[in-house]
Amino acid sequence: MKPSPCALVIGAAGQDGSYLTELLLEQGYRVVGIIRSDPSLALSNLEHVRDRIELVTADLANTEAIVRAIATYEPNEIYNFASVSFGPDAWDDPVRTAELGALAIAR
Repeated sequence: MKPSPCALVIGAAGQDGSYLTELLLEQGYRVVGIIRSDPSLALSNLEHVRDRIELVTADLANTEAIVRAIATYEPNEIYNFASVSFGPDAWDDPVRTAELGALAIAR
């Protein structure tokens, strides 16, 4: 029997990341979600699938934590949905926005 493919979803607790997590689970994937907050806290977008995914706390700007997650879980696919959570924050902190949207994942 072929093992299930593993997907690493960075930003899994957000709107788009949680939708992708659901889709991947439906397709038989093992899903590892990277989130910023403590996984023991309420995550409303993931509550209905929480028992079927693995959650890892990491900040996308912390390259070492992301590399460690990749080495630990050896995903077949990686998806990045991490971003600033509140739209106006993108304008208030454009450097952080660019860091999360492009530079961090490029590292």
